[in-house]
Amino acid sequence: MALIARPNIQIYTYFQNVAPALTPANLPEFIIGPNYQVVTNQLVTPSGSSYNPAFGLTTSYIGIGANTVAVTSSVSGSYLSNGLILPLPWVVFSGSGATLNSTNYTITFSSSQALNVVAANSAEGVPGDQIVISYPVGLTGSYPIVSYSYSNGINTVTIPSGSLPSGVIATTNDVNFSIVAQSVIATNSAITFPERYILVDPAPPGVISGTITYNGAATIISTTSPITTGTLGHVALISSTSRNTGIYATYQVTAISTSTLTINYTSAAPTSTENVTFKHISFAGSVSGTVYESYKAINQFQQPITITSLNDINNYLYGIPANPTDNPLALAAEFALANGVSPVTVMGVPSNDITGYNAVETQIYTNNVYTVVPLTQDSLIQQSLVNYVESLNQPGEAQVERRIIVTPAYTTQAPVLSAVSGTIVDTNGVTTFVYPGTLSPAPQVGNYVQVLSGTFAGTYLISGVSINNGLTTVTSTTHIGVTNVPVLTNINSVMTTMQQAQWLASYAQQFNSTQVNSLVWDLFESNLGGVTYILPMYYAAAGLGAMIASLPPQQQFNGLSIAGVTGIIHSNTDLFSLAEEDIVAGGGNIMLISKYNGGPIIIRNQLNTSVGTVQMQSLNIVKDIDYVKRLIRANVEGFLTATNATPAVLPYISASIDGVLNYCRRQVVPYAGPVLEFGSVNSINLVNNGVEVNLTLKAPYPLETMTFNLYVM
Repeated sequence: MALIARPNIQIYTYFQNVAPALTPANLPEFIIGPNYQVVTNQLVTPSGSSYNPAFGLTTSYIGIGANTVAVTSSVSGSYLSNGLILPLPWVVFSGSGATLNSTNYTITFSSSQALNVVAANSAEGVPGDQIVISYPVGLTGSYPIVSYSYSNGINTVTIPSGSLPSGVIATTNDVNFSIVAQSVIATNSAITFPERYILVDPAPPGVISGTITYNGAATIISTTSPITTGTLGHVALISSTSRNTGIYATYQVTAISTSTLTINYTSAAPTSTENVTFKHISFAGSVSGTVYESYKAINQFQQPITITSLNDINNYLYGIPANPTDNPLALAAEFALANGVSPVTVMGVPSNDITGYNAVETQIYTNNVYTVVPLTQDSLIQQSLVNYVESLNQPGEAQVERRIIVTPAYTTQAPVLSAVSGTIVDTNGVTTFVYPGTLSPAPQVGNYVQVLSGTFAGTYLISGVSINNGLTTVTSTTHIGVTNVPVLTNINSVMTTMQQAQWLASYAQQFNSTQVNSLVWDLFESNLGGVTYILPMYYAAAGLGAMIASLPPQQQFNGLSIAGVTGIIHSNTDLFSLAEEDIVAGGGNIMLISKYNGGPIIIRNQLNTSVGTVQMQSLNIVKDIDYVKRLIRANVEGFLTATNATPAVLPYISASIDGVLNYCRRQVVPYAGPVLEFGSVNSINLVNNGVEVNLTLKAPYPLETMTFNLYVM
């Protein structure tokens, strides 16, 4: 039976959604940079050893971590073999004033003893050692030694033909160098020690006496001293009663008995029997010692990691090493934690170059992040990442809100002349740059020659300028050590502070984007563990990114400090005037300043690199609107599932948007105000198979000026 109600009035109340799908902390940071495993003096724990007469002793150990590749490595400590104690690394000889002849690639120097003669508590040098040149600057590097010779108090070391930079002068007599005994880390898990680190017959500092003969087929040494026959090894000839040729070298043993050794000495075989002294180097059992390994290895594990604590930095990023800048990703994560309460996402690059950064850039899109901080001041890497971030912000299928903070590699030099071809000429230890014709404007003493590329790229202070025979000759204070080398150069002057301010402004202006922030200066001071370090500004950028993630989206940053920044370099207090500061800011730079010496270091203007209107240049307005856009997207994307474009769906979409706008109007922070001061849906319409919504939004403007009118009676 049907029920019939009496006449009545019914009122239905519909509460719009006021809680968005996302939480306020939704502008997370993403730090990208090299993550290094830095180990200093790690005790090598041998897990097995093998000996090969051609290579020496290889000791395996548990060393460099998985997914890492060593970029630098060394060993230290000492190795003990039959009473022979050798330091690691072992510097065979150090000297200065050596003579380099680039025609035959030899370096000669005076010494009372041949380097490859075994002395007390040392061992002979052998081909394969390294000569490390520290001066002149053009020759600096480590070069393998092909051979040694010694005559009348002069040692001669030969290096491979062509190993020196092109254009090395015929002779220079001011080479500073050291000779380092070969000690190779063969792989990430083994150290190879050449035979000099192993057993010597007899024990140092003694030598063996014997006779050497050539029987037409082989060179044989006979001796009455006992010979270790465990392995063949090598013979080091030390002296001869009748000849010098072939002495002071090592030769591989091809056959052995308790009283004779056959060596590969056929190329300089004696024509008669002669008396010699020698050492026999071989391996006959075991070695001992205390060996420590040091290395810096880049972590190539390419996955984002969420960091919430210092324990995470230690557990996932290898921690902060003794020199904090040796592990940039860990130090940047520490700056982020110090400046925010939100987790920070970090990711290592497989190599610290543009290839490494490009390899991980897609992670900017695939992870829920907002502010990207690359740990580099390389302009090519920065521009590549800026282009990618800009592409993500464009309307389209893959649109997401992203921002990037870059920091400049600051320069105090500006080109007077650009891309000028010249030649390095080195005469009697004086380096000059020679240019055809008369340069205009003429270089000045105190200017710099900047070599733009190649082996000798860098800047060189000008100490003199002359014009003769149609050539301009510029003298450098630096001895490069090469001659007749063509180079492409700039002639730079030291910029005035006004020029420096204009350069910084142009750096930011090149990006001209609401999604790109430029944080200056290039360096800052930070007290870490009681020690003051000068750090690149990208570590402060990591702190700024954490502030964006943790503070309310409408919060403006003028006057706030970045934790960890205790001093600034190239700053207003020691360099720029207020007018020059205004120029730097006018380009769209966020500056860290101190209003007076010793005062707090604060953000001067929280600017985007797109300047001109308050809405576009204010970081807080753009990030605030980005936050609202992310809220809207999260609350309406569900309608793309199993929903048709019909008029019936429009009220539901409108209600979801109204819910977001209501939420933003209600989220009020003291002094900062609401997320949105105003927000409304102007229209919502069907357009073919889609919906078009027009909204009007107003974010709080930053309070940047106050005017007081004083009327005095």
